[in-house]
Amino acid sequence: MIEEVRFAPDSPLEEARFEPSVPSQRAAGRAAPVRPPVALLKLVCVKCHSSHLTEQSLIHHYECGYQAVQTSFEADNAYICPKCRRELRHYGVDYDKPGKVMCCNACGDTMTEPEVEFLCLDCHRSTSGDHASFRDWYEYDLLADGIVAVKSGRLPTADSVDDAGRGRTLRDFRLLVTHSVSVAKRTGRPLCAARLTVDTTDLANKIGQRGAVSVCEMLRDVAVQSLREQDIAATLGDIVLVCMPETDEAAGKVAADHIQRAIFAAVRPKLKMTVEIFSVPQIDQFLKTVWQ
Repeated sequence: MIEEVRFAPDSPLEEARFEPSVPSQRAAGRAAPVRPPVALLKLVCVKCHSSHLTEQSLIHHYECGYQAVQTSFEADNAYICPKCRRELRHYGVDYDKPGKVMCCNACGDTMTEPEVEFLCLDCHRSTSGDHASFRDWYEYDLLADGIVAVKSGRLPTADSVDDAGRGRTLRDFRLLVTHSVSVAKRTGRPLCAARLTVDTTDLANKIGQRGAVSVCEMLRDVAVQSLREQDIAATLGDIVLVCMPETDEAAGKVAADHIQRAIFAAVRPKLKMTVEIFSVPQIDQFLKTVWQ
């Protein structure tokens, strides 16, 4: 078994640091890329530390009680007990297989649990698993807000809650809608939400990927400008999200149709767009899909 792993900087392989292989990086004084040492995890023999191991089944001969690895019993096309020289014909009657062991092909030793070692691919030194320290390495995924910011080239500022051209951030949209749902449930006032989604595959087939991105930016502007003052909105690359306080589902459908007509009038070519309306009981699930 071999697996790529990364050592903690304070492990015994700490000195196996990355050095830039391109001389111009050093000459220019730029910082070398930083990465933890990379190593291979391997299982080795407890006696000779060879990694040339194979797994074999054990055979137990009922009559004489002898037990050894299966290869010790193999003789031509039969099993012959090395101790009493009797042939083992029937599994469960003459013999059984109680388990498996690891066998070293270098020294011939057998073991139930081989040792774990790490081979550093930078300095080529091996370190026992018992002496390697551990450290958690984390990786992060961008949320929808981050993806939109990367695609648009604009990052939200700390003092900016609203972006007039794009509506609320997804974080603020979620907080405001959650509060609106709470108020609607407590007071019994109407509330609904809408999601307008553009078929970007169809759009890209018509005008190309770059043109589709530009059109989506335009339709988001048009959609936000078509909202009522009390509506709460947020936009993704190809999606417009709207929460409409004091609006039941029928009125919400009318408002969503108004936004859709404004988009169709302002944007060319004609878009394929789906419109979904969510009632108060459905908005919680709606928010979960937005946040994924």
